[in-house]
Amino acid sequence: MCMGIDMNKKIAEKIAGYLTEENEETTYIKIVYYLETLFGELEKSMIILFLFSCIGYFTYIAVIMCMLYMLRPFLGGTHCKTYFSCLMYSVGICAMPLLLHHVTKIFLEAGRNNVQGWIPEIIISIGMLLFIILIAPVKSKYRPVYQGKILIQMKIKGVVSLILCNVVFMLAKQLQPFISWMLFILLLDSMIAFFGQQKNFTMEV
Repeated sequence: MCMGIDMNKKIAEKIAGYLTEENEETTYIKIVYYLETLFGELEKSMIILFLFSCIGYFTYIAVIMCMLYMLRPFLGGTHCKTYFSCLMYSVGICAMPLLLHHVTKIFLEAGRNNVQGWIPEIIISIGMLLFIILIAPVKSKYRPVYQGKILIQMKIKGVVSLILCNVVFMLAKQLQPFISWMLFILLLDSMIAFFGQQKNFTMEV
């Protein structure tokens, strides 16, 4: 993993060097940081897609990862200190809906006309909607503090992302229980990060 991280940094530095002048050190550092983060996320995504595809869950992991990348930026959550721990945490987050569904069978697959099967999704979505409006995004030393119009835009984008996830829920009958679990896990992760922050406890692994 260290070799991959070093390679990402070298590529980011080379690209940033082409895009900036010699006297633009601050801009250079920012570009290197964003590119390195982007390359790291792409690398992790490819690894996770490969792992789940090998066991026959490509469609599942594609939807779950889309939800993760759509909602997590607008919610906030726990952060990891190292690349490897972040990768393992991401794999765990993506695997939890699958494991929880098979172990508990709480969220039953339901037809679009079965209102009872939608109850967990409705409850979780309302909880996440309130969290986005009242709290999100959770503050962190890894991200800037949003205020004013930018904060409002972040919240609007979060609400739109939540709506899109619920549209997918209505259309993808076979994935409904996994979508409900993923929303629950993302909400729980954000709440843990928020309350940990309130207690001056840094949520890092």
